[in-house]
Amino acid sequence: MRSGADWIACTSVANRQSFLNDLTEGELLALPFLFEFWAMEHQLPPAGDWRSWVIMGGRGAGKTRAGAEWVRSQVEGPRPGACGAARCVALVGETLDQAREVMVFGDSGILACSPPDRRPQWHASRKRL
Repeated sequence: MRSGADWIACTSVANRQSFLNDLTEGELLALPFLFEFWAMEHQLPPAGDWRSWVIMGGRGAGKTRAGAEWVRSQVEGPRPGACGAARCVALVGETLDQAREVMVFGDSGILACSPPDRRPQWHASRKRL
């Protein structure tokens, strides 16, 4: 399965322009936050009924981004305005500082991946997102 980003990169300039021109302003603004469009196949959750999902990859494989996007999808639901399956999620790291700096505030963390209109608030005193 190729990502939308692969298609954009490999298609002709005319096809790329046509695709982008056919998007509404809202769709164009949402495009950077549609992880399913940009994700590599190994970053997408597996199909089926599972309890644990392991992403084995080296530095830069997209593990943090995949995790952040999966957490977002569980809380926000599959589409804007939908309800997610989860209300409470535990982010577990080697230390609290590591979990916060990587999973919440990191370049691929939850705050960076969230659209501005759905970006959660970090409550430092409660250690809660």
